[in-house]
Formats: sequence, structure tokens, C-alpha cells
Amino acid sequence: MVPVLIVLCPYFASETGAYQATAIALASDMLGSAVTSYTYYRHQNIDLKRGWIMFVCIIAMYTAGSWAAYLAGNTVLSGFTLFLTFFIGIRFLVSPDSSHREPAVRGSQLNWKDIAVSLFFGLTIGFGTGFVGTGGGMIMLVVFTVFLGMDVRTAVGTSTFIMTFTA
Repeated sequence: MVPVLIVLCPYFASETGAYQATAIALASDMLGSAVTSYTYYRHQNIDLKRGWIMFVCIIAMYTAGSWAAYLAGNTVLSGFTLFLTFFIGIRFLVSPDSSHREPAVRGSQLNWKDIAVSLFFGLTIGFGTGFVGTGGGMIMLVVFTVFLGMDVRTAVGTSTFIMTFTA
């Protein structure tokens, strides 16, 4: 939503336009994520046993990212948002199926490799979501499916649940 508002709406070309577009997008993101999370929860498609480390890291780092975005300014923020959205879109066009390994058993424990992956990506996604002002759901979806072995429904449910709080 942020790139569309910045690029297509002249009102958001002002000095504070990227910040206003981000606020509007996050408000809709939060409401949409909460309703969607409830639906995924009802169907038992949220796995916080495998996603809790990323959840904690993302919540901890998005504050630092939003502070860095405030210091960076409007031009850097809007340009970075457009670049990141474009990159993620290309990634899903090139390789839409993210199931590169056997799906993990829902609720199974994390091994040391999964913990390291969760820490690394949780911290970077948390900073990025705070900096760019997004929920981070698409990036979390990639990490949950490719690196942590979640099936797509559970990965979507878990990332949407986390997005409720990051938005």
C-alpha cells in the first residue's frame, strides 16, 4: 500500500508524505492482520512454538528500525520501500513455491540451526519492518517456509499473527 500511495497520489509527495502513507498502510494492516489471525487461529494454523523466537526478535527490533527511519528522512524511506517491495515481488514471481524441504511437524521443537536462523532473520526483519514501516509478512513467509519448514497455511497464519503486533 505504501508504494502505491507514494507513487500514485500527489498528496504524499510532500515532505512528510512517506510517513503519512506508512501510517495509513499500517492502520489497515493491523486491522486486517487481526481479523485474519483470528481465522487462522480458529483453524489451528498458527505455530508459535516454531515462530516464538522470530516473534520476540521482531517485536524488539522494530522500534530501533522506526527510530532509524526517522533519522534517515523521507527520500531514503520512500526509495527503500519501493526497492524492497519490488525485490520481494520478483522473488515470488521467479519461485512461487517455497517448499524446499520437508514440512516440519506443527508445534515441534526448534533445533540449534532453526534457532540461529530465527535469531538472524528475526532481528533483521524486525529492524526492516520498523525502518520501512511494514508488517513484514511476506519476508516472514519466506523464512517460515524455506528455512523453518512450515507448510504455507501455517506460515501465513503465523506471520499474520506477528504482523498484528508489528503493524
